[in-house]
Amino acid sequence: MRSLRGLLCMALVAIGVPVVARAGDCIDYRDHLHWVGGIEIDGDPMALVVDGAYAYLAVAAPGTGRLDVVDVRDPHLPVLVATLETPEAAQDVALDGHIAAVACGESGLVVVDVS
Repeated sequence: MRSLRGLLCMALVAIGVPVVARAGDCIDYRDHLHWVGGIEIDGDPMALVVDGAYAYLAVAAPGTGRLDVVDVRDPHLPVLVATLETPEAAQDVALDGHIAAVACGESGLVVVDVS
């Protein structure tokens, strides 16, 4: 199996971008990425879509599921602003404008107006 870096280099060479590998090119992201904030979610978040000020989470919980809407305008203090239970464990979520589509196992699709 090829590494992701190897595949990226192959792709760059294929489109004509010169690739020069040097040991100094490595970036230690521990110096750049920092934990800013978080919120505890009851259950297992299965999918996430962020759109502007809100994060939409499909959550699987024992015997049920739900769509959680989290206000992330202040990344230091995200706030759970809405929850909608789904017939089964929510497995995925997609967003188009003010409509969220939540995949819910054998129950199929739940469509939610999130405006």
